[in-house]
Amino acid sequence: MKYLSWKDVEYMVYGGAFLAGGGGGGMDAGLAMLAELEKRYPDYKVPMISPEEMKDDEYAAVFGGIGAPTAVDIKTVLDLFDKLLKHGYEVAAEEVPHGIAAALPPEQGSLCCILPILVSIAQGIPVVDADGCDRACPGLECCLYTLNGVPFYPGILTSERGHIIRIEPSDPLDAAIIERTTRRILDLYENMLGMTCWYSSKEDILTKLVPGTLSKAIAVGKAILEAKEKGVDVSETVGKLVPLKLLAEGVVTKKESVINEGHDIATTIVTDAEGVEYRILAANESMALENLTTGETVMSCPDVICSIDKDNYYPLSTADVLEGMHVQYFGTPVDEKWFATETARNSFAPHFKKCGYEGPMVRF
Repeated sequence: MKYLSWKDVEYMVYGGAFLAGGGGGGMDAGLAMLAELEKRYPDYKVPMISPEEMKDDEYAAVFGGIGAPTAVDIKTVLDLFDKLLKHGYEVAAEEVPHGIAAALPPEQGSLCCILPILVSIAQGIPVVDADGCDRACPGLECCLYTLNGVPFYPGILTSERGHIIRIEPSDPLDAAIIERTTRRILDLYENMLGMTCWYSSKEDILTKLVPGTLSKAIAVGKAILEAKEKGVDVSETVGKLVPLKLLAEGVVTKKESVINEGHDIATTIVTDAEGVEYRILAANESMALENLTTGETVMSCPDVICSIDKDNYYPLSTADVLEGMHVQYFGTPVDEKWFATETARNSFAPHFKKCGYEGPMVRF
């Protein structure tokens, strides 16, 4: 078991935001929640275990949220998340054999890595160095938990009003129905819901999910801040840790976005120093990056299209990208489990359609 300092968690927020590929929550919220946690628990060390350290009969649960809080004060937001996830833990722990031994993040992202830490603090359990995406994903049906057969049930949604909503589908692997159901339930509430689900055994994590993702986020985040301190391009530091290639660099000359069924559907145009235009199509996460001058797709999901504010060394979510920014888009390969089956390879197709991408899947 390792014990993470708050500095390690800061690295995790930076790296998670970069590796999320445009989703997983914005950096501002992640860093603000981290600062508040450090203020409240200055001496706390976050226990983190590898999947191998779990017992064969133990389960880790995913702790996350859907929707967005209406409160803007970070203390209020943190208290809300804390309340929702504590409630979810208490309900789920009574139904899972041997209880819940550890907390899992749903995916990469600046916020997604913070939420399991709240459960760790409240319940005294470790977080697991793993997740079910190795990136951020636009829906419950589009992640390795679902694609590789980790049951969602018992899916526990908790509300600010103290309501408990159980998602008990006849087929616990029918994530498309689960996704639509949770989105409709969310419409009945003003802000957001806590979510506890995807109860994963040691074998599940090792064979169906992606071990080592939090350690990777910490290393990448540290490398980004090292590049900032040295004043060098992030490719010089991050590129030593993970395969990385520059897809596009330039100024954001145009951005259009609309919220559709809870997704940030965005089209961003980046123009480089030679006048070459690139188009990034997003459905929360960046789905595809096209060279408009040549008409070719440079890269698409499932591999990760990472974005960063070059001047400030600040990883960007899709919502964070603004006209006039000097940005870089990098590609990095996602875990090979995304390409192990035809279903997994094609799982982003509905989200390609949502953002208007009609081209082929193009790998790193």
